[in-house]
Amino acid sequence: MGIALPSMLPTAIGSLPHRDPEAAMAAIHRHLRACPAWPQLPRRDWREQMNAQFSEGIPGLVEGEGEVRFDPEAEHAFSEGAILGLHREDPEAVMPIGRERAAGLYALAEAPQLSLQAVAVKGQITGPLTLGLSLIDPSGLPLLHREAVMDSLVKVLARRARWQERFLARLNPRTIVFLDEPALSTYGSGFVAYDRERVAGWLGEVLEAFQGLKGIHCCGGTDWSFVMKCPVDIVSFDAWGFVDDLALHTRAIRELLGRGGRLAWGIVPAAEESASLTDREAADRLEAAIDRVAAEGVDRQALLEQSLVTPSCGLASLDEDVAERALALTARVSAILRDRHHLDREV
Repeated sequence: MGIALPSMLPTAIGSLPHRDPEAAMAAIHRHLRACPAWPQLPRRDWREQMNAQFSEGIPGLVEGEGEVRFDPEAEHAFSEGAILGLHREDPEAVMPIGRERAAGLYALAEAPQLSLQAVAVKGQITGPLTLGLSLIDPSGLPLLHREAVMDSLVKVLARRARWQERFLARLNPRTIVFLDEPALSTYGSGFVAYDRERVAGWLGEVLEAFQGLKGIHCCGGTDWSFVMKCPVDIVSFDAWGFVDDLALHTRAIRELLGRGGRLAWGIVPAAEESASLTDREAADRLEAAIDRVAAEGVDRQALLEQSLVTPSCGLASLDEDVAERALALTARVSAILRDRHHLDREV
């Protein structure tokens, strides 16, 4: 919690529809100078899709024909070397992300003036639950049911998270990195069985790899009390569609804010709807969302001050012009709320 952030700091969740990393960074530069987030570009290369982007080096995973799949023979072949090696390696070891998997990250590094002038820089990495649930073995079972594979998967993600944060810190010492965990929306749903302690352990091991600010993003409903008990500084949620779900967890929200944590309000919908949404409509929607949570007994001023403003999710599914409008809306909603409530003006 050692990094102070302005209230209503605008930033992005991650993905954009652009194929040109320089064009994507130009959009970020136009709208999110205070906290640029490096853009994931899944339309540029399939290896930038969230299931492939950070999976390199996980024992048993092989790539081919535009997909990542689990090969039990590869797992067996790697078990003696790779899996045991991950356990024996220096826990401070890092695993880099290549340019071919994260062109936007390197584009950010090649625009140093954008990073140096920023309040902070933001990154993101696929979380262990989402990766473990999305990747399946030949029998159709998610990898999260294979204990040894999940243990290795978590260790790879932790090392890759550590490398990414250090990479960003060379651009700006104030870093924010989110675990993208859409699979948390299945937590407690009854459709997928989880061991609560195991999931908490997976999330905790990756989160503990960070030294700067760290968060969890989930774009659906989930057990927010569970999420807020994780070692996080920021909880990012879809405030456009799921504020009522979040408002059920007021005790956990108060505890998060009480220890200096923040909520990232995903108030700009990651949908075509954002193309016709006005600045005022989006700002009023955020105001109503804050009022909804405050009505349950959470200090309203704390909600205003300990906050970020974002789109509800990644924007890669939209046309480029609509995605850029969503970024612009995010910045303008931040400015409107800061002006209304006399919060930090210079962002």
